[in-house]
Amino acid sequence: MHNFKNLEIWKRSLEFSIQIIEISRRFPSAERFELTSQINRSAISIPSNIAEGSIRTTNKEFSRFLDIALGSAFELETQLIIAGRIGNIPKAELDNLLNELNEIQKMTRVFRDKLS
Repeated sequence: MHNFKNLEIWKRSLEFSIQIIEISRRFPSAERFELTSQINRSAISIPSNIAEGSIRTTNKEFSRFLDIALGSAFELETQLIIAGRIGNIPKAELDNLLNELNEIQKMTRVFRDKLS
């Protein structure tokens, strides 16, 4: 078992999810139940699955939750690209967000591979 609060991938993805929620609050109210909701759920799912997996008794089980976190990260990446294309996120800000998300994805893959 791992203490998720000590994992850098959890810390970084938690801060990122908070950043995403703050950004999504600027979206038009018409997006509240569509893209905004999807983006927030995906962002929150990343650190949540890392935390949930950390309590599992085997590395194989934990790896499964890291895979779910990665799935949410790639889902979020797609949603952010959509938000950028429809004008909800300025290009420079979107580029920064995608760079940080890509780093979180890489860190999560590396950690998962070390568990195997």
